[in-house]
Amino acid sequence: DDFAVAPLQPQWEPYWDTGCSIDEVGGALTATYTLGSGNVFCGVTSLHLWDLGRGDGITVDGAAFPSRQNFVGYVTAGAPGGSDRLEMTLDGTGFEFRVYVGGTTFATHPLTIDRAQHRYWRMRGAGATAIFETSPDRSAWTERWRVDVPFALGGLELNIGFGHYGVSPGTPFTVALPGVNAD
Repeated sequence: DDFAVAPLQPQWEPYWDTGCSIDEVGGALTATYTLGSGNVFCGVTSLHLWDLGRGDGITVDGAAFPSRQNFVGYVTAGAPGGSDRLEMTLDGTGFEFRVYVGGTTFATHPLTIDRAQHRYWRMRGAGATAIFETSPDRSAWTERWRVDVPFALGGLELNIGFGHYGVSPGTPFTVALPGVNAD
């Protein structure tokens, strides 16, 4: 989805907390944050199911996720309801791949973020194996983690979200994700 044509629905179901709005603006999934403290998150959940074992999986442009203190950006692919899921998360400057089973952390793989080398993030599947990769240019991919998971990698909801926790971001700001490629 290149987020070029509003509205988000029928492909995506938006969610938001007070202090954040989410919409398609100018070909990007755009989250706008106002001042406020505490947990303020917004994002979208796909209204159709994805198969990570087909094609190239799911790719996002990680450059859209800011490295801000107390701010997290994430992409998840999980069974409907989200208790079994794969996750790619940027929290401040910490980058991590995660697997949850039954809502509990099953496995994690932290990575020191290199904004140039890890610009694009991809998760895909091969049988019962989840594969997490990064790329500087969307053509040369480097496998960062491979892990066997105890759930199917098909029939998954995609969730893209952003948010801040704890203190206020200081000034209002906007995050704009140019698109998601889910082959």
